[in-house]
Amino acid sequence: QDRLPTSPRPAATRDMAASASGGGGGIVHCGVAVEVTGRPIHPSKGAKEIGVQVVEVAKGLPQVRVLGFKRELRFTASDIAQLVEGRVAEGRLAFVAKDRTQVLLTKGQPAQLEHIARCLKGLTRRGSGPGTAPAGGAAAPPQAGVPAQGAHGGASRGRAGVAGLALDDPAAKRARTALVATPVHAAFHVSQTPPPSTSPAVVALSVVAGGGERVSGLVDLPVYLVDLLFSFEPPDAASRARLSETCTVFAEFVVARRQATLRLVESRGASIPVDRVVQAVGRRSMLTELDLSGYAELTPGAAGKLAGLLGGSSRSQGLQTLRLRGCKLLTDASVRSLLTSCPELQVLDLLEIPRLSNQALRVHLPSLRIVAAGNLGRTVLGERSVAKKEAVLVVHQQSVSGATVDTRLQQTKFQGSCKFTPGLLQQLCAVPASRASPATAPPLTHLVLAHCSEVEALPELPPTLRHLDLRGASLQCPGAELQTWAPLKACVHMESLCLAGNSFLGSAALLTLLRSLPQEARLRALDLSTTRADHELLRAITQLPATASLTHLKLANCGTLQNSVLAVVLLGLRNTMEVLDIAGCKALEAPFSEVAPALPKLRLLAVGQTEFGTPSAIDVTRRTLRTLAPLAEAIPGSLDLFNGYSSWPPTLLQFVRRVVVAAPVAPPAPSAFRRIR
Repeated sequence: QDRLPTSPRPAATRDMAASASGGGGGIVHCGVAVEVTGRPIHPSKGAKEIGVQVVEVAKGLPQVRVLGFKRELRFTASDIAQLVEGRVAEGRLAFVAKDRTQVLLTKGQPAQLEHIARCLKGLTRRGSGPGTAPAGGAAAPPQAGVPAQGAHGGASRGRAGVAGLALDDPAAKRARTALVATPVHAAFHVSQTPPPSTSPAVVALSVVAGGGERVSGLVDLPVYLVDLLFSFEPPDAASRARLSETCTVFAEFVVARRQATLRLVESRGASIPVDRVVQAVGRRSMLTELDLSGYAELTPGAAGKLAGLLGGSSRSQGLQTLRLRGCKLLTDASVRSLLTSCPELQVLDLLEIPRLSNQALRVHLPSLRIVAAGNLGRTVLGERSVAKKEAVLVVHQQSVSGATVDTRLQQTKFQGSCKFTPGLLQQLCAVPASRASPATAPPLTHLVLAHCSEVEALPELPPTLRHLDLRGASLQCPGAELQTWAPLKACVHMESLCLAGNSFLGSAALLTLLRSLPQEARLRALDLSTTRADHELLRAITQLPATASLTHLKLANCGTLQNSVLAVVLLGLRNTMEVLDIAGCKALEAPFSEVAPALPKLRLLAVGQTEFGTPSAIDVTRRTLRTLAPLAEAIPGSLDLFNGYSSWPPTLLQFVRRVVVAAPVAPPAPSAFRRIR
């Protein structure tokens, strides 16, 4: 420390040093919650200071004083019954006194909380707060190869600091400050041939001076040299973040040159200023993925600022993934400005954004592969009337028991908030006039337009399409051209198809649609829930080449599904079926054993609102599955085959039975303390 230039200590360190050495000068400002015998104590309204203070007494251990409450609260190490310090790095510390007083400290500096924890454990000597040297003078500089001593006397836990010191050591902080102010690249020599066992990043930190002193820092190294050093190591984000704590200059380098992803997926319920988000985007020159899902505070004005940053000339590469799901304030103009600044965009998520129309996507995006728009949540049904009368399709069928079932399928139109029309389908799925050059075909592979009620026609789709979700659309039968209607004839790579809620398509139109798939196609997932699929269509599913190997099938709310038809479907798909959803099919009759063959690959069976899933029959269904499908689980509800599109490309629903291993039961902690922790 004597050889390093001195610099002012941080305010937090000065406060702690004062509070540890003087008897009450410095205060650690943080959030404090106190409970006494299970009852919370509220802070005093007239309190000027809220926090904690380390107070030294003439004799005995230091005391931790809690400020801001009417009751005088002082604790020493002998008063503590339990101390929870596992989340000190996150600014949280909790302890329980022997008189059942519970204290929770939040939003504190980790270095300050570590000192308080040492005081409560009786490890702090008098006058040894953060920033003070041990008794006997200044600390000796660490020798090469000797690990630095951490806060508890042992080696620092993987946090390499300046000259081998711990990152929270005051000597390391002063060294880093001195390195920022003093150039080192002219006076020091960096070894060009590091030993084979030495990491390039460690070599960059070990700059050897002429007098043999070891000083650390990447502050004054040229950027191209830092890039070269990190090219020898795999991109480990955790290691870079830990190393970036050595100096602010290197932290800016890591953010700007090494972080290609920015996510705010946990922003629901949090108050994040829009300016902070704009600044975070501006600091990342190599940003390729921007995820603002759930960030409802994003305004059209802020979107315009983001568009200016994303389209700047200083960026080495363009944005490739943009997720704006749930940004409900955006408009057609703001979305279009963002897309215009991202000509290399490949993945676009605009789900749960109301009031969007075709104008939002009037942008040339030649590399766009995945598009998702519309609404996955609940929809508002608007009745379509014919001659001012409700159009209701009444189908009289006979159940297995011989009773007549009156199944009413109401032809309704989803009144969604998005105004996308078939013109958008024409724009995204335009097939080139000449098929001799497949390289000119659009790269679109995944298309989701959920509950877009204005989509009434289905054009011919491109051969690159793998996933199509038009749930809740208003697709209609082409009438006299039904026999020649083949919108899927070019989709040789189609794997997932969702037509749920298209009540205007009859069973014959649905069958024609599935038959238009080429024989080379192999569907894995098919969703026909809430459609007019009848027994002829369901029997054909097991015979068509494209659907004969289905692994995921959803027939929820299909009122025409009976035991006899279900038995045919299960028998035809018994060797491939993994997930089956028949929730809401009220024409089915228990028991399940009368319709199910052996299903060796079945994993999930959804039987909600059916006789198979009633409280009195669900146990019988599960016992049957143990025999016919040992790996399956019966769910008294419905399933989402595509996991809510939580990732792109979407993943199909999977289920792995969890094996519960018995473990020794620890005595429970007091309930009030569990709430604090």
